Amino acid sequence: MASRLLIFDQGPITSGNLAYWQAVTKLGDCYVPQIVLEEIQRMAEEAPLGRETSSEAAAKEFLRFWEGGGWKVTRTTKSHSDLVPTPGHNLSRKARLAYSVAQCAYGMAELNPDAVVILVTEDQALIRRISAIGLEKLGGTTGIAVREWTKNNQVPSSLEKMFARLGQKRKGLRGTSWLVKLGSGFMGVSLMLAVFCYSWYWLSPQQFERWRKGLGLPPLPFADLLRKNK
Repeated sequence: MASRLLIFDQGPITSGNLAYWQAVTKLGDCYVPQIVLEEIQRMAEEAPLGRETSSEAAAKEFLRFWEGGGWKVTRTTKSHSDLVPTPGHNLSRKARLAYSVAQCAYGMAELNPDAVVILVTEDQALIRRISAIGLEKLGGTTGIAVREWTKNNQVPSSLEKMFARLGQKRKGLRGTSWLVKLGSGFMGVSLMLAVFCYSWYWLSPQQFERWRKGLGLPPLPFADLLRKNK
């Protein structure tokens, strides 16, 4: 089964809690783009003491969890025409961050072609863009959907088609492997039978010929050469 890499936008992290961050590690390897980690650190540092918003409090808690939580940071990024803002639009800081995270997910998918890469963001437009790129093992879903995934083991709806395709492909590969093994086994048995027959013919040609004719089998190829060289 292909490994899973989950690439997290800021929103799903700062709207989560310790139980959530721990639970999602069971789904795969969790990555935070460097730019997202820096934004979370900024939120935690600038939060007014004792008057933090829920997101700022979550940012502080996540940084404490980060030390030994098993999540990883990545600086991987790769641009794609479907993952850049429309020219002429003034984007918010949050939107620019989301595009950077999407480019990170795309870069991770290119860098890890054998892994399933999942962008986790609350930006539905980016999820659609990620899916439209057409990479077989790259998809996107929301943090809420991932939360449900951890609870009921139900793949998010936005990822169902991708997982279904991969499942069918694995079935096809297993079928091909079975045919290859069957063919190899048949060739092995045939080779052993040929060695047995020629050895028997070499040691006792008359006995072998009686057995062969009794079963109505054709003569051994090159049997005359064996008789002459004996």
